[in-house]
Amino acid sequence: MVQPKKQWGLLISQEQLDASLYAAAKGGAEEALRRIGLGDENAGADVKEFRELLSNWRLAKKTVFVTVVKWVTVAVIGAIMTSMAILHYGGGK
Repeated sequence: MVQPKKQWGLLISQEQLDASLYAAAKGGAEEALRRIGLGDENAGADVKEFRELLSNWRLAKKTVFVTVVKWVTVAVIGAIMTSMAILHYGGGK
C-alpha cells in the first residue's frame, strides 16, 4: 500500500486522490455534454444520427463533384463535335 503524503497541511492517500480526480473529471464531462445538448438518455441516438447525416453529406458532396465533372466533360466533347461538324459540313467549303 502506498503511504499517504502530507502536502499543504493535507493528508490524502493515492486512492482518495484518484477517486477525487475521477469524480471531478466525470462531473466535468457530464456538464460539458449537458451544455452541448448531449446530457440525456437520447445522446447516443443523437450522435448516431449526426454521424449518419455527416456521412450522407460527404456522399452528396462527392456525388455532386463527380456529376459536375461529367457534365463539363460532356459539354467539352459536345463543343468539339459541334465544331467539327460545322467545319466539315458548313464552314469549311
